[in-house]
Parts: sequence; C-alpha cells; structure tokens
Amino acid sequence: MSNTKNKKMKYYAVKVGWECNKIVTTWDECQKLTQGFKGNKFKSFETMEKANAFLNDDIEKKSLIKTKVNKKSNSYIKKGTTLKINIDSTLLGKFSKLCDEYEVSMDKQIEHLIKEWADLY
Repeated sequence: MSNTKNKKMKYYAVKVGWECNKIVTTWDECQKLTQGFKGNKFKSFETMEKANAFLNDDIEKKSLIKTKVNKKSNSYIKKGTTLKINIDSTLLGKFSKLCDEYEVSMDKQIEHLIKEWADLY
C-alpha cells in the first residue's frame, strides 16, 4: 500500500508572504508564497477551519497586519490611523524588496510617500 493514500491532507495558511492571508494545499505552493520574503509567517494545519482561524486571529490582535486579499491585490492596514490600500501582489513584493534593500520599514516609506505627495498640494 502506498504512503500517499494514508497521508492526510494539509492546509498551509500563509499569513505574511508574497501573497498574504492565503490557504494552499501543497508545500510547493506554500514555499512559492513565502520563500525569500523577509518576515514570512505560515503554518500547516489538518483542517481548513484551523487554517482560517490562524489567519483571522491576528486581524483583531496585531497593531500591524495584512488582511484578506484577492488573487490580484494585498491590503495593508495599520491600526490607530487606519489606512487600507489595495496593492497588486507583484508590486507589493517589489516594494518590500526595495524597503529591505535600503533597510527602511514599509510603514515609514509609505508615510514618507504620503507626506511628500501631500506637500505638493
């Protein structure tokens, strides 16, 4: 009897990665979404319900979170001065890499861009 028949299905919940708040069912998919992304956060679960609970847990508890996304965008929210921005996941990945390269937090860079733009008007 093959081991693959006895293997239970796993659900990989990706909280932070190239795409955020996404559940995938293979390790390869999980790696594609997290590998090389600084500060990635993911975990495997035996049920979809537990994976969803993991993703939804931080939405109410963390001060800086990435929220539910569709396939083409990521939402970025900081509590306190709530700001929601829908960003293409590829663009967000490039932005994240540049922030890491220049050792600047994404929060500070977004704040700088907003201030710079506001000063123009």
